Amino acid sequence: DQWRDWGEFEDEEDGVDEEPEGPMSLLNVPLPPPLPKAAGDGHRIVTELLCLAPDYYRCAIDSRLCSKPVRTPGGVLYDQENILAWLSWNKVCPVNGEPLTAAELSEDSDVALAIARWLVLSG
Repeated sequence: DQWRDWGEFEDEEDGVDEEPEGPMSLLNVPLPPPLPKAAGDGHRIVTELLCLAPDYYRCAIDSRLCSKPVRTPGGVLYDQENILAWLSWNKVCPVNGEPLTAAELSEDSDVALAIARWLVLSG
């Protein structure tokens, strides 16, 4: 039987960091760092907090809370790392398909400050 010895094969890449899966792997975006842990059941609290974050603080590519928010001229909010990875191989806005370059992105310091404020008040 050809499958009999299947269990003898070991993964040759043991010990290698996991690769991102899904659409983010196409963008070569690394896996996010693990969530910070607090005393007690803090991991659950941090996870709940991030899940409750308002949509207007989230990246339009992966829906995660923006750590370095940037906007397109059309007003679409992205996390800088995600949109730069996208623009490295595609020269259009992933939301509306309009031409877009990295030079056209602008830091959104108001959103960055609002996210920081929201995290302090919610945590």
